[in-house]
Amino acid sequence: MWQYGMQLCRLIFANVYDHMWSTGSLLGAGDSIPLYSHHTLTRVACEGAARIGYLLDPAIGYEHRLLRSAVFALADVDARVTAARDVAAHPRLPHAADEPTRQRDELLELIRRAGITICRNKQQQPTRLEIGSPVVDEPCKTNLTELVKRFYPDRPGTYRLTSAVVHSNPWVLNDTVTSSPFTPELVLEPDVRGIGTATLTTIDASIIMIESYARHYGHDPAPAVRKSKSRAQVIDGLLREWITNPLGR
Repeated sequence: MWQYGMQLCRLIFANVYDHMWSTGSLLGAGDSIPLYSHHTLTRVACEGAARIGYLLDPAIGYEHRLLRSAVFALADVDARVTAARDVAAHPRLPHAADEPTRQRDELLELIRRAGITICRNKQQQPTRLEIGSPVVDEPCKTNLTELVKRFYPDRPGTYRLTSAVVHSNPWVLNDTVTSSPFTPELVLEPDVRGIGTATLTTIDASIIMIESYARHYGHDPAPAVRKSKSRAQVIDGLLREWITNPLGR
């Protein structure tokens, strides 16, 4: 179970790094500026870094980290079984869910052998995991919105903002509209504030990962964190300048 948690962190790290690199490539392209896609990339980096910070939290002990790994493992395998059942509904693929179901059974057995108890409600839905004596427990559901709030206190609303783009909600998409609703032409311009927020949030995500891994392996994160924060200060200054004098951009 411990190995699963460490492997999960490595995979999340790779996913976050890939999206950070893509964000840099997208925003660094000199011949174009994105309208919305930077928010989608930022969402992945933002959430992934928060997950790593949650799993490698220096304030928790071995037992909590083990339980949090098990919680993510259960959520992952349940999602895979659900997806496989959708495929298995096709008449030509009736056995698509067999392997994912077997893997879920193996995970449940691994959790049992690790001494972890799955507590369930009256509807037999898992509610929390427990281990040890005195008992250490963790809820079976991780509230990602609250988790992001915790790790990004200086970026309120960022997660909902990026979610709105993912779900094509007009309250965010309208930020790029510069034409009148009474004209047939739709004129769109990049939302500089949104781009600035996405960039700063991505830098915050890098800081979370730097601090999490450095502390986990006994290193001092301060030098690397200072470099990231200095970059954020430059971007923040440019963003404030643009907001103050948008016509001078």
